[in-house]
Amino acid sequence: MNKAPAWSYSSITLFDQCPKKYYHMRVVKDIKEPESEAMLYGTAVHTAAEEYVRDGTPIPEQYKYMEPMLEKLMKIDGEKICELKMGIKKVDGRFAPCGFFDKDVWYRGIADLLIIDRVKKEARVIDYKTGKSSRYADPK
Repeated sequence: MNKAPAWSYSSITLFDQCPKKYYHMRVVKDIKEPESEAMLYGTAVHTAAEEYVRDGTPIPEQYKYMEPMLEKLMKIDGEKICELKMGIKKVDGRFAPCGFFDKDVWYRGIADLLIIDRVKKEARVIDYKTGKSSRYADPK
């Protein structure tokens, strides 16, 4: 029997929404969900935020609402790492870090932004949220 797919926030949400849909999309992979307007919008917002933080690329006009929030994040001391892919595996009944694509990964996650302040020994994990519709984007 094949190993179950690794968990992630999106896979847990999909399973909670409909176990049968999860089975078809993530286990047997016989259907693929088409990209919605909300999905395309979310991708565009994440890309704009990533390029702003990582490269200093100006925010496109349609996403200017998020610039004040991104400016606050930029003022936080520490190294800024965008789109960090992380994996966790089980080792002897405990969890341990591993590569995102390792064959024995148990859970996968992508931090939209990780800020590491080595002096204070603090780390902040940021997850941008846009909401389910581009019409109702959450600027918080």
